[in-house]
Amino acid sequence: QGLRVAQQIWWEILCGSLRKVHDALTELTERASTDLDCLCPTLSGTSPTEAAATPWLSDNHNGNRSTTRVEFNQSEVWYYKPRPLDMEVALSDAVDLLRDGLPEFKALQLPRNVARGEYGWSSAIVAGEIKSEEEERNYFRQSGALLALIRTLGGMDFFSENIIADRNGHPV
Repeated sequence: QGLRVAQQIWWEILCGSLRKVHDALTELTERASTDLDCLCPTLSGTSPTEAAATPWLSDNHNGNRSTTRVEFNQSEVWYYKPRPLDMEVALSDAVDLLRDGLPEFKALQLPRNVARGEYGWSSAIVAGEIKSEEEERNYFRQSGALLALIRTLGGMDFFSENIIADRNGHPV
């Protein structure tokens, strides 16, 4: 009797989790379809012939929803984020304002963001390598300036693998 009750509870938990996963993936598919013109303007109203998703790249939020890497036609790569992108948008705006006045911000290229209220998309950044001591000094000086700005704006979760060098050796 006790084993049967435990199995029933386990199945209910499993089915509930699978429903949440189904709902999250359905939501992602609908949102990608709705936002396709903004994400892949080169497709100009046509559907991509291929799309690949790599889900669960972050902690889960809002019922099994997490960051998902989505690649359209093996060329356009975006990260779906099931949360508001207010911080990312504020950071991009601030860097744009500071770009002319401070050399640390001049060469920074942040991801493009498509904010949609309760969710959004960030373009992929191609990681690169720092090739010289001068690039290393610039990277750390720019990283310090970027982290100071992020802190000023109230940002969190910007550490370790969340900041990388882009293909030009600048922090992103």
